Amino acid sequence: MKKPNILLLALIFLLLHVTKVFAQVNKYKHYYTKKEVGSYFVSESDFYWENTIGIFKKNLKTQKNELIKQNFSRHSQRSYFTGMDEEGKLWIQNTSAPKYTIYDGETFRPIDTLKQHLVILPLKKLKLFVIDRNKQKWIIDSLGQLFVFNRKDVKIFKNTGINKIENISSVSIDFKQNLWLSTYKEIYKFDLKFSTLTKIDTDGLFKELGSRISIISHGIDQNDNIWVGIIPKSAIGFYDSKTAKWSKIRFDDNPNFAGVNEIVIDKNDTKWFASSNGILQYNNKDWTFFYNDETSNMASQIKLDEANNAYVSYTLGSVYKFENNTFKSVIPSDNPLESNTISNFFCNNDTLWINASKGLHKFNGKDWVSYDLEKIGNFNYKYVHDFSSSNDGTRWFGTSTGLLKLKNNNWEVFDRNNNGLNNDEINSFIFDNDKNLWIGTREGLFRYNRSFIPERFQLNPNQRHDEYINFVKKDKEGFIWAGKGEYSSLVYKYDALNGKFEFQNQTVIQSQNDIKNNLFFLTNKNILTTSNGVICIPDYKLPTFKNTSFYKMYFDNNTLWILLGNGNIIKSTSEKFEVLKNPIIDNFKEGITCFCVCNSYIYVGSQNGLFEINKTNLEKITLFTNW
Repeated sequence: MKKPNILLLALIFLLLHVTKVFAQVNKYKHYYTKKEVGSYFVSESDFYWENTIGIFKKNLKTQKNELIKQNFSRHSQRSYFTGMDEEGKLWIQNTSAPKYTIYDGETFRPIDTLKQHLVILPLKKLKLFVIDRNKQKWIIDSLGQLFVFNRKDVKIFKNTGINKIENISSVSIDFKQNLWLSTYKEIYKFDLKFSTLTKIDTDGLFKELGSRISIISHGIDQNDNIWVGIIPKSAIGFYDSKTAKWSKIRFDDNPNFAGVNEIVIDKNDTKWFASSNGILQYNNKDWTFFYNDETSNMASQIKLDEANNAYVSYTLGSVYKFENNTFKSVIPSDNPLESNTISNFFCNNDTLWINASKGLHKFNGKDWVSYDLEKIGNFNYKYVHDFSSSNDGTRWFGTSTGLLKLKNNNWEVFDRNNNGLNNDEINSFIFDNDKNLWIGTREGLFRYNRSFIPERFQLNPNQRHDEYINFVKKDKEGFIWAGKGEYSSLVYKYDALNGKFEFQNQTVIQSQNDIKNNLFFLTNKNILTTSNGVICIPDYKLPTFKNTSFYKMYFDNNTLWILLGNGNIIKSTSEKFEVLKNPIIDNFKEGITCFCVCNSYIYVGSQNGLFEINKTNLEKITLFTNW
């Protein structure tokens, strides 16, 4: 042991600022996503989707999910799937440079300059890009040039006038290979055969529905009729190409129907509408609404596969496949956790005990056992703050509404109703060498003897209001230590001779015992331990950081693991240390709650779910969540 450290006096205010971490060769598999699906695309064999974490691919035959492109941006970096060409390459439009990338099944290749049939295509001055149902690529630049090309040919149309159209809201290519564009007030058709741009007269639409409406989507059927979705009216506009007249289709019997976000027309000329009240379908005879009972029914996008099955995304849900009049989630989760918010977890004999919302879950790396804490005792035992186990297999849980004991699958409750606890909000607890129970609560520190007669300890006798006890711990020599403070804790040691606690001139983030019951404290830049009742520096090798803070620690046998504020992880022993880069923590937008190493894996709990990371190489990452 080294000499005591008495220099750390500053109070720590924890703020987790996650920064960019770049992966070099890692490839992440078996990954489940958050709910905010941005763009998606369905090909003949795969389903692609994008969210704030990155771009994912699901093989529709094997049902295998794979994260194929990580989003390293601190903010959401949206990507829009333009389509798949005749070579099977997926074209993606990005919100930041490079403007376009291509995924060829192996890698993503940025495109700044594209040469096709000896013609340099103006990607840097791009206005529009779309791939049609025949897998031809259409490019329109800011000068009004249109390029239509495939592997065999490229056609160039100059001075189209499309560059002068402002605020384009939707683009489509009809069954006769004509380009259609709509703004909030106008609709245009570019005839590929005659190379002419025509503005459709929309005065009749606004006469039917009012001048304050806006066009947000359109579709062109096989008879060149125009279907438009408008807001804020609960109607669809229809343009008959033969009579050149507009009419309205109103659904007064569906008061929740407030517009159509996307219109798709399949090869059978059936019309599909992604509406605010579910999927609306018109088969040229009957109108039918299809409701999805599993989500909000506010359909935002709709795509069709080769068999005319609809893939629908919802505002407050995931993507569902509509097949044979039934809905099935395309991105299902096999996660047994009833909540994505992981409150806490603890590792005991290679078993992870996980607290998520009202439940407690036991996971050995393969099998799950779940306990509904609401059914135990008289209260809702929602949050588990502390955990302890005995040699006889007894498990103890300090919760927000009492102390729970689990032995041989039988639960016993200790709270103010049946055992005289002064406060049920248990943040931390220990049993000392004399079998007394020490409990740290939101309103003070208490010691109970075997008869549950309480004794209260005031860490600071001059403090008038209740003391928030963050932790109470016992070190290897039997000394009792307590921490006061909700986020960072002032450290106190119990003086058994005088029967009171003494301040140790230290402020720490976390306290934890290792496998040999040595007690350790984590500060924002260092780690401390105790020896003979004195705080000192242990023999662990640690790097020095200027702008990065320590956040969480965990002991895995003789190895110390520390989670840093920038998402990296320190792996340390008494002989050496490594700084491991973890490129996924940057995407825990709602915050990290807990961290441990258990059963050959690193576990990180967050408000987005439970992340399991292979501790050997950090390559395999599994996210347990219910989005």
